[in-house]
Amino acid sequence: VIVVMISIIGYSSFLSSITNMMMQISSLRQEQTQRMQMLLEYLDDHHISLLLSVRVKKFIEGAFALGRRNEQKVELLTLLPKQMLMDLHDEARAPILLEHPFFYQFRTMNPRMIRQICHEAIHPLTFQSQEFVFSKGDACE
Repeated sequence: VIVVMISIIGYSSFLSSITNMMMQISSLRQEQTQRMQMLLEYLDDHHISLLLSVRVKKFIEGAFALGRRNEQKVELLTLLPKQMLMDLHDEARAPILLEHPFFYQFRTMNPRMIRQICHEAIHPLTFQSQEFVFSKGDACE
């Protein structure tokens, strides 16, 4: 009898956790759907051209599908001490920077400067295919 009671309690706990996860997933999808609906309304209200509307929608859908975790989304990183955050940035960003021969050679002479560059000057951005990063005649920022 005790074994049956423990089994029932365990099963109900398991079922409860699955139900809770399903509710969270449903809530996230509903939020995403509401955001997309607001975007569509904005595009329609402002009479955005069909070509640009399609580009915007594809980009947003791609961003949802990509779902990459960028640094801004990882809120816990703000709790790290500066030196540890600099180490993290160095390990995350330097491999791409060091593909260039100048920076590779510069690191051999001054590794702390590369670490500082990775922390202060490099900010990762994610782009999708066919997204315009810059166009001819754009001002340098």
